[in-house]
Amino acid sequence: MTVRPVLLIFALAAAFLGVAKLCADDATRQVQEELRKRNLFYGDIDGRQTSSLTAALKQYQERKGFPATGEIDADTLRSMGISETGDGEQLPNVPVLRSDRGVGEGRDATDGLSSVANPAPPADAPPPSRDEMQAFIRAYLNACETPAVTDELSFYAGRVEYFDHGMVTRTYIRNELVAYGQQWPERQYTMGKALTTSKRGLDLVVRCRIKFNLANGQQNRRASGETENDFTLARRKDMRLEIVGHREERIRRQVSNTRRRSRRQQADPVRRVQRTLRKFFR
Repeated sequence: MTVRPVLLIFALAAAFLGVAKLCADDATRQVQEELRKRNLFYGDIDGRQTSSLTAALKQYQERKGFPATGEIDADTLRSMGISETGDGEQLPNVPVLRSDRGVGEGRDATDGLSSVANPAPPADAPPPSRDEMQAFIRAYLNACETPAVTDELSFYAGRVEYFDHGMVTRTYIRNELVAYGQQWPERQYTMGKALTTSKRGLDLVVRCRIKFNLANGQQNRRASGETENDFTLARRKDMRLEIVGHREERIRRQVSNTRRRSRRQQADPVRRVQRTLRKFFR
């Protein structure tokens, strides 16, 4: 007679914890992003509460003088400038952006760098025009949509400052693109009209916004959004452009006050149940 109540408790716990996880997903992603910026977290930005995230949180909390609980509490969120209400869009608990993939075990970003060099262009190489840069980035985004990894890879130099992974080789990028393509086989990208440029030594940094729509039909998974991108471009010896640096940052959607209050009202009771259940099952 006691089996069914116990099973019911476990079922309810799983359901409430699952809902709470969805509500807290974006806040967890933002915490992962902030910890990566501070060189404390190197895992995937996927909204999951992992042991590596807990360890990174403890380090951060110790630096701030907070109790080192390893939990995402109100003081930790406020110190990072992150909203407690879960205002961001809901995304699946997997890396969405290519920059969301962390530098984990077995992925050595520095392997073979000593034998790789980017050949210098001719000394009299002219700077690229705005039309040339726009055409280059649009062609790159078209290549990103194809299943052939070599299409996208051909736009990169031999050595690339790749997101938060540091200086990496093209072999490293190829392995990352293969894994990302398996995770998100259907990809669409749209480049925004605004484009700004700045100099970085002899190279040119192009900033633009890119909208993305991703899907994995077999796993019934979708994600969409917008990123701010910095492409560092250089001339090859054959005068064509290539990417020697790429950074991106997720642009978060603004939420109205009405929707914010609604989400807070929905999230608060779930979080109370979550805390109760966690204490119960410890």
